[in-house]
Amino acid sequence: MLNTIKLLYILPDLAYVAELLPTKKPHDFSIQSFRQINGEFINEEQFVANNVIKLFSKLEEGEYCLILPDSLFTNTIVSVQETDDNKIATYLQNELLPQTGISTNTHDLDTTILTTFKNQAKVQISALEKSLLAPIRVGVEQTKIKIISVSPLSWTVKSLVSLEPSITVLQIGGLLYSALHYIGVDQTNQSSTQDTEKIIETIKTLKGAEANVQTLYLLTDQLVENRFKESLGAVLPAQQLASSTVGSDQLSGYVKQIIETSAKTLSIEEYPVPKFKLSKALPEDHELIKQVAEEKKEDEQEEIPKPTTKEEAPATQNTVSDIIASKPKKLELRPAPVQKPVIIPPTTQPPTVDITSSMEKIMTETSQTPVIQNQSSTKGLLKMLLVTLSVFVAVVAVGVGVGLGLLSLSNNRTTPVESPKVETAPTEVPTPTPTQSPEQTKVDLSTTKLLVVNATTQAGYAGKIKTLLEKAGAKSVTAGNSKGSYKSQADGLVLMTEENAELVVTLSEATGLKLEYAKEELKTEDPNQSYTAVIVLLK
Repeated sequence: MLNTIKLLYILPDLAYVAELLPTKKPHDFSIQSFRQINGEFINEEQFVANNVIKLFSKLEEGEYCLILPDSLFTNTIVSVQETDDNKIATYLQNELLPQTGISTNTHDLDTTILTTFKNQAKVQISALEKSLLAPIRVGVEQTKIKIISVSPLSWTVKSLVSLEPSITVLQIGGLLYSALHYIGVDQTNQSSTQDTEKIIETIKTLKGAEANVQTLYLLTDQLVENRFKESLGAVLPAQQLASSTVGSDQLSGYVKQIIETSAKTLSIEEYPVPKFKLSKALPEDHELIKQVAEEKKEDEQEEIPKPTTKEEAPATQNTVSDIIASKPKKLELRPAPVQKPVIIPPTTQPPTVDITSSMEKIMTETSQTPVIQNQSSTKGLLKMLLVTLSVFVAVVAVGVGVGLGLLSLSNNRTTPVESPKVETAPTEVPTPTPTQSPEQTKVDLSTTKLLVVNATTQAGYAGKIKTLLEKAGAKSVTAGNSKGSYKSQADGLVLMTEENAELVVTLSEATGLKLEYAKEELKTEDPNQSYTAVIVLLK
């Protein structure tokens, strides 16, 4: 049986499900099947409980490695004035962790000694709040799915950047995830693809504080790559690790590289990647299960794209031999009774999760967009009949006039003249030319506020269309992922409260897409009516 691996990414604006097969090279994997599921799964560092639980109901049974955004974890590197494993564990459990308010009673902990030098050790501390994972535990309990490990996103690309002091920027959906790498991972950040300045300024600060940082590694599209290279060219050299090509299944090169690198990293035991175990549903989780069952509706389930077969992927850059000879050592901390700590803010504040608030966010149910039909042109048909009748009357009148003229001439002549026989051909009535509608007036896009949402599996597609609209004169364009489900033969839909044919034509010309008007899903994509129009990309 092939040693396959299944990865499940749950991120704020989408989820990825990927199954990978090993290649002929050790610890190398190639994507066999892939799905992207759009939706809001994390909001303000909290899971949207109903959406997450419904997500698990759509997955095939099996074992998955779960990968979550870095912001849900506490990741920091601390210095300890000890080198003995037992003494380090005692110091962390009895002194350092109580000062931060983190304990094994409230958090799952993963602690690794990265390096030891003279009388000092560098220790990586990763923590994940137990209450945060309630929707995950509930979703797993209601299905035949098993989560074998839970890991933070930026850790999973360690096999690509190895142990070199560097910074990574990963693009997934509409968000960017950055992290500082040096044996461990520290200083994680995230922002939207439209707000690159936030991460750029963070990178400048990190480079100033860590002079040994050598390279900025990018796994992004070309637009984001260009922004970073233009802003950081004099600060830190940037290197793109992924191909910019898009496969036949619309899977971008950088997304493909991130997923295949994750499978490789998780398969190598020598990398100190935090791998948290998911516990069974806790007693307090059952209230969540009960509430979700009461709120469950019987509407049609959202259709999930079928997995597509991928070709074998190229091998990643580093090999196992790149790993340092002294393997990082995991420290096991036993649960300790809760102490009243002296609170000292940690390097990265652990997230606080309000499960009750999460449950109030109900997943938008799917609906089909009706086919837009043309209205009947009764007035045009009536006008055509009137024109035809007028032409017929005019032809008859001309014929009668010519006949009377010939009769008058023959009566005035003295010599009778034999009238020629005239064969009368059937009168051909000319077909009237339909009245052409005046040319549509283009709309000035600089006065519109547009939202472009991606309902395809092509990552970064909304950003590309946003660029085209800006070139056409649009001043306010926002890109993101769709929240609804659509079926249409058009390339996309323009959602508005009232139809504006001129605007639809202008947007179609600006994007080069066949767009149609619709309004049924407008409240789903733009609940506050903040935009002039919402463009939903379908192809």
